[in-house]
Amino acid sequence: MTDKHVVVTGGCASLGAAIVQGWVDLGAKVSVLDKQPGVDTDDVHYYLCDVSCPDAVFRSIKQSYEKNHRIDALIVNAGEYLYSSIEATSPETLASIFAVNNFAAYYCVQAVAPYMKK
Repeated sequence: MTDKHVVVTGGCASLGAAIVQGWVDLGAKVSVLDKQPGVDTDDVHYYLCDVSCPDAVFRSIKQSYEKNHRIDALIVNAGEYLYSSIEATSPETLASIFAVNNFAAYYCVQAVAPYMKK
């Protein structure tokens, strides 16, 4: 896997961090798209990115490709959770959660597709 490059969304904490470490352990280079900042290493580069924003996704994916010259896999792990009752949830909060949990996957796949075809 030493010549592989993987993009992971939501890779700064919890399951995402474990996914990133797993790919690094296999020898891959990993690009992480996350709203939380991370500390770059030789094998992992972090892109501060709100995956619910298509422009941010396309920019980060492009930068990731330019740095690594390939994208071999995409792991869409980013997600948001509802921490309140439905009665206390505003339409804006619901729209934000829906954007991250649904539209972000579409944006990410659309952004990486041209690079993965190369």
